[in-house]
Amino acid sequence: METVRALMAGLKAPQHYDKVFKDECVYTCDTPFSEGGLAVNLRTWQGVAADMIDLDMERSQSRGALYLMQKFRRQEKETPDTAQEPTKLAIGVEGGFLPDDKYETVKEYSLLVASPTGERTTLLYPSEELPMIVSSVCEAIIAHQAELILTLLGYAVGVGNVWRFPYLTYTYGGGAFLIPYGLSLVLLGIPLFVLELGLGQLTRRGTLGMWTKLGLPRWQGVGLAAMVCTYLVGLYYIVILAWTIYYLGRTIAALPSGYLPWSDVAPGVVCPTKDLYLHKTVADSDYLVDSVTGLLNSTFVSSTWCPSTSSDQAPADYVLRTLQPTRCPARMAKIFWEEQALNQSSGLDEIGGLNPGLLVSLTIAWLVIWLIVFKGVKSSGKVVYVTATLPYVCLGIFLVRALTLPNAFVGLKFLFEADFSHLSDPQVWIHGAVQIFFSLGVGYGSIVAFGSYGSKGGNFVRDATSVAITNCGTSVLAGCVVFPVLGFLAQELHETDPCISADSLDSLKSIGLSGTGLAFVAFPIAVSQMPGSFFFAILFFFMMLLLGIDSQFAYIETLATALADAGWGERLPRPALAGVICLVSYLLGLVFVTRAGIYFLDLFDNYVSIYVMFAVGCLECVGLLWTRQGKTWELFKSLCVDHTGHHLGRLYNVMWGYICPGLCLLLAIVSITPPFGKLDIMDAHSSKPYPEGTGFFPSWTVPVGWFLASAPMAAMAVIATWPNVLKTSRNGGSTIFDQGAKSMDAVAQWEDDEVTESKYYKDLVQLPASKKISPNPKDWLCEKSGDTQNLWLNLSDGFIGGGRKFWDGSGGSNGALDHFTEEKAKGNFYPLVVKLGTITPAGADVYSYAPDEDKMVKDPLLAKHLEHWGIDVMKMEKTDKTLAEMQVDLNLNYDWSKICESGDKPLVRLRGPGLVGLKNLGQSCYMNSSVQLLLALPEVKQRYLDADLQIRKSAPAEVQNDLLGQVAKLVSGLNGPRYAPPLKDGDDEEDPRYSIAPQMFRSLIGRGHVEFSTARQQDAAEFVQYFLEQIARSERSALGSRLTGDSSTTALFEFAVEERLQESSGQRRVKYSTVQQNMLGLPVKLDDAENLQEVTAFRAAKDKGEQEAKKPKTEGEPEEPKPVIPLPSCLARFAAPEDGVQFRGSAASKTSRMATMPRYLLVQLQRYYVDEKWCPAKLDCKVPMPETLNLEHLRGRGLQPGEEPVPEEPDAPQAAPAAAPQADDMIVATLVSMDIGENAAKRASLAVGNSSAEAAIAWFFEHNTDPDINDPVGPVPEWG
Repeated sequence: METVRALMAGLKAPQHYDKVFKDECVYTCDTPFSEGGLAVNLRTWQGVAADMIDLDMERSQSRGALYLMQKFRRQEKETPDTAQEPTKLAIGVEGGFLPDDKYETVKEYSLLVASPTGERTTLLYPSEELPMIVSSVCEAIIAHQAELILTLLGYAVGVGNVWRFPYLTYTYGGGAFLIPYGLSLVLLGIPLFVLELGLGQLTRRGTLGMWTKLGLPRWQGVGLAAMVCTYLVGLYYIVILAWTIYYLGRTIAALPSGYLPWSDVAPGVVCPTKDLYLHKTVADSDYLVDSVTGLLNSTFVSSTWCPSTSSDQAPADYVLRTLQPTRCPARMAKIFWEEQALNQSSGLDEIGGLNPGLLVSLTIAWLVIWLIVFKGVKSSGKVVYVTATLPYVCLGIFLVRALTLPNAFVGLKFLFEADFSHLSDPQVWIHGAVQIFFSLGVGYGSIVAFGSYGSKGGNFVRDATSVAITNCGTSVLAGCVVFPVLGFLAQELHETDPCISADSLDSLKSIGLSGTGLAFVAFPIAVSQMPGSFFFAILFFFMMLLLGIDSQFAYIETLATALADAGWGERLPRPALAGVICLVSYLLGLVFVTRAGIYFLDLFDNYVSIYVMFAVGCLECVGLLWTRQGKTWELFKSLCVDHTGHHLGRLYNVMWGYICPGLCLLLAIVSITPPFGKLDIMDAHSSKPYPEGTGFFPSWTVPVGWFLASAPMAAMAVIATWPNVLKTSRNGGSTIFDQGAKSMDAVAQWEDDEVTESKYYKDLVQLPASKKISPNPKDWLCEKSGDTQNLWLNLSDGFIGGGRKFWDGSGGSNGALDHFTEEKAKGNFYPLVVKLGTITPAGADVYSYAPDEDKMVKDPLLAKHLEHWGIDVMKMEKTDKTLAEMQVDLNLNYDWSKICESGDKPLVRLRGPGLVGLKNLGQSCYMNSSVQLLLALPEVKQRYLDADLQIRKSAPAEVQNDLLGQVAKLVSGLNGPRYAPPLKDGDDEEDPRYSIAPQMFRSLIGRGHVEFSTARQQDAAEFVQYFLEQIARSERSALGSRLTGDSSTTALFEFAVEERLQESSGQRRVKYSTVQQNMLGLPVKLDDAENLQEVTAFRAAKDKGEQEAKKPKTEGEPEEPKPVIPLPSCLARFAAPEDGVQFRGSAASKTSRMATMPRYLLVQLQRYYVDEKWCPAKLDCKVPMPETLNLEHLRGRGLQPGEEPVPEEPDAPQAAPAAAPQADDMIVATLVSMDIGENAAKRASLAVGNSSAEAAIAWFFEHNTDPDINDPVGPVPEWG
């Protein structure tokens, strides 16, 4: 153990953003299933095979190291007696299902100590004897997770950073406000953020359950108070999103008109009159308003008197005049906000009806939030990659634009020049602290919940500090955007209102520069005056939307997770649970989209969190440090040391024990007691109705407001008195609202969902329901074959048919697809079907037979479509395998002997070097087949085997990013004995030890590529060319140091194609040129089939039979013969002259030959063609490969005797060049709609002279392997 303590110095647990390679060795293809297991270095977090530990320590120049040893093995399961214990999947199915896999995985862990003396010692893990830092690092590696930092950042950074912080800075002295704001960050924000994140992380509980874990069940009320406050804030916070959506929608809708909705220059806009005090010498002038600009004539600006307060009396020399300007940007923006967006009433005494525009916007906002949280962390964790990062891109764009605006310096000067006189006002200090709490979200409970998702060994002090500083930095960045815009706004408004100074921002208060007014009045005014106003308006409101979404779904996620862990997740599926929360919240929030909605929002905003967040922050500190005679604090400190290896020093004792609770208590008292605070926060007794005032607040708003403010604290008092209220025997005594524990399981299930919505679900035709579908699976059968398994319901006409029939006769009866085809022939289009046995409240398998989809799809209206046929999804249970389960079953259990040359003859098992397979990682067969082909070539194999050790030793520190290293370990694994031990009777053919799972290679080779980085199936030929390009780049830099030889592997496949152009008329001169290629594309045409007559006759008979009788296909009918196309015919197509090629303005004939021969010739059979509907189709045919092939007739001969070469073109004259021909837009659009790249589409259109889309499509399929097919189209070449 002394060795362990000596080697653990400096160890740290991997964070959520760190890379951990625990599934595959970085030097070999070993996995935890390999014979010796897989050791993960606790310092580098890299997986290392057992026999590579010495190499790993040598490369890291370490004399000793600690490794987490992982040893996994497969063992047979005990077969269940399905007659006695039917599985859950078998409900409603007689007999049940046997498990598909008879094996299970057993995982064993241990700690391997590689001492400096060379000794190897294995210790038990987990073990209480191990130092906690070592255990924490091991735990973090095993349960490594990601995305927490972005989630925290997205939650903390919200719309308040963009409008609330700049507004408070503007109100309280500009740069002077930064002083209380910065001190609040240091003394309150960062310490409390660290505290809450640490509490969640170390206790693995939410804002309620953490108190039980700390031995303080009565203190759960503190967490409940935070949750109640969070929910109430979430009710009105989303209204800001609704406003944003409304503005964004109105802006987009106004694009055709060319005028923003609040524009003062739009047709029909009449500006209100303007009262000004003018000097009597100019008061009666006829030129007060410029007839051209519509602005006050600049020569009279100095003759204007502006009152400092409303009670000021004008000097005797000034008289009041009413002007009629034609420009009024500020007034029109305010009118749009108050009268169109809000349509606000006079006050809370006049609630009025619902605002239709905001009602729609609120509905959209709640739908978006539900779609984000309906799968829990699995879905919301992915969203933060966009919502937490994209706003910074938008802010960056705005920053550049703002700093280049006229008068921007005046705004920046106001931001950073401090008026220290404001610091004597206690409200400045109170609002500085309030903004920190509001901005960071401390005291609301969500940070604790997010902390419970992370690893125990995470450095929560660093994470919390970095997020808090980034958050406040974002506020300052937003200020650097907003204040230059306000400076520009002051200059623009000065031209319409001389009482607004262009040299100061103080006079902008007259336009309603409050918190919401800044975002929805001031900023729209400024945007309307900028060039490119639509772009910046859309960008601004899109940024506001993203900022608000993060914080809003955090509020709802907190409650949804709590209810799910309380047991509601078992009663309701996650989508339904999230839907219930969102629906109830939506209904409660309708008051905020009435005509009095703005007043309700002000009421909630001023009362709900007025002191609760201060009280929660204070009590969190008191509960941690001042209870149980300090035992709670000692427990927390020991948890921190055990799991993170960090000691909480005296500083935290002082901060959490004295400074934070003292300041929070002081702020809570001061914020609600006179003279600094007041009971009537809204000034109800002096409020005036709109529009004379800001809105009337009746006297009843005072008790209602304090009821809202007291509700969280009342909940806390209830729990303090009756702590067992939150207990439930159903959970075995655990707290209902324990948010963190089960959520970690959801994190581990994150995955990409590539199923998209069908384009046909919205307008799906459903015939009158002449029958109802029974919910009992025993009543289901195929209406064609009578099958009772693998049944699909057509959502349009209620037909039940069997699933697809595979080419080898397996699968279903094909009834559902045959029925779709038959109905389509009649003119009926019924594309969507659902698999009956997969219907649950959470969804079902839906397939689209539509030719342009023909895949799994989503039907958001599935419940409604099924209800039409009498099926209630809430009462259905899963009784059949999904398509995904069937696909996995097919991959694992399919009898591949059926597709071998020997037919049904049993295969002879072989194993040995060169006979090792690559495991399918999910749609990776294109990669596996290509890699096995290329790396099995003798030259490639020997080259990498010879350099194997040198490549490993000279690899960079991040071995997983070294392509040479990854290729070398694949070559060694595929061609060596490591994964090919001798065969033994009873061996498990699926044993992971006998195959290679190239996960690390796949991740590296696909990194940065738009297609190969996905889990979708790809074209093998395209991958081969991409792989050769990448390996050539890596090999060129390693020649002579890590690899022997003077050329890259790509040279084995390179050859030159000789292209001969001959003029079609005139002198019939020729031109020769060569093009380097590494793959020969051969066209495959049905017309070349040896059995063309047989194929044509069969298809004609089939078409005739389908027209005469719509009978289903019966067993025993002959299969359609596959066209057999000889390879020489394909070669002849390649060598045949191509007529009509454009060459120097006239037609020419092009012939291709091979100027050089490669060591290995890669051939791509180009089987794609364009069918009669102009859709790309693949020719299903056979191309037999001869054992020997003579290519002598394809050899290029160069210029032959008697041929006259075309003279080289003289240098172009200095005259202006002619305009290059342009591709036809319609042809390009047609090809792009078929998923052909835009550059390739333009190239195809130009190649056929813009003749037709059909010709362009045909050209593309013949040239889709050209190296430059997707390059940008430059000058048109002189031949096609």
